[in-house]
Amino acid sequence: MLVYPKLELCSASTIILSQKCIEMIKLFQKLKQEIRNKEKKLNDLKDRSPLNFDDHEEPMIKLRLDSACSALTQYFVPKQLGFGHVTRTDGIQNHTRPLAQQLQADDDPTKAIIILDGTIHKGKPFVKPMMIVFSDGYIIAVLGPFFADGKNNDSEITKYLLYNNVQGLQDWMQPGDVVVVDRGFRDCLIDLQKFGYETKMPLFMEKDQTQYTTDEANKTRLTSKVRWVIESTNGRVKQWRFFSNVVPNTITEKIGDCFEIVCALINCYRPVFVKDTSKDKEIAQQILQLASETSKIKEYSEKIKDKNGKQPKWTNLNATNSIDILNYDILLIK
Repeated sequence: MLVYPKLELCSASTIILSQKCIEMIKLFQKLKQEIRNKEKKLNDLKDRSPLNFDDHEEPMIKLRLDSACSALTQYFVPKQLGFGHVTRTDGIQNHTRPLAQQLQADDDPTKAIIILDGTIHKGKPFVKPMMIVFSDGYIIAVLGPFFADGKNNDSEITKYLLYNNVQGLQDWMQPGDVVVVDRGFRDCLIDLQKFGYETKMPLFMEKDQTQYTTDEANKTRLTSKVRWVIESTNGRVKQWRFFSNVVPNTITEKIGDCFEIVCALINCYRPVFVKDTSKDKEIAQQILQLASETSKIKEYSEKIKDKNGKQPKWTNLNATNSIDILNYDILLIK
């Protein structure tokens, strides 16, 4: 008879334990759901740009970023970027390489040399700014951005900048100054020359031409020797993660300010690409000397043509049919 109370007590304990187990199970399920929710938020942040301002859950972030962007644009950028922050004289004396002066400006120390290029995000271009730099890579100004469509190619943008004197471009430059561009500016060369500027651009081959002549190839190399810094400057800008990926359309209105801020930061805190110019004149003289020489290989090739003007056939050489190479002194190039 004493067994029944014990059974009842055991049953009650079992009920109490069961309730605690249920509560623990519910607690673990709640924690599990919270962990899943946090993981989902983390995955959403990875897939979504942190600067997507359409997220109504973070209005304060948008407000603070807008305030920081406005403050930098108003107080920092004008001191580090734009035609008003650097004089033409300072640009010639401190940011123009002697090599560029000799190769592109006839060694005239009174001429300013600027390099233009429109930079876009490859693959999905929507807007593009026009960047202008000195021959050492220092950024003079960033103009735009402009829509990256067929009506806003590099030539059309340059015409707009010239005829509207954007940022005082014409006031800053003087007739005789040198503008170095790539082939995308071919349709605005006449306009640049109308304002008295000298233009330097890699040459085009004629319709039936298969390769450059020696003189044409050398002239193109002289331009590329000076122009490479703007490509490197564009690459430096795209080292910033914001510009290395596709920028959300939701911040298109701020993209121009962001680009200017990055370029101003580069001017302020990053060194120019060419710091040591002590051997520039010596290098330029060697380049000009070699550029004036003819191609000895081409001369020999023309010399051995047959009467019909055809090149002789090539044959494989081995140990049994080798020829005396001493007869080919003409091919030696010092």
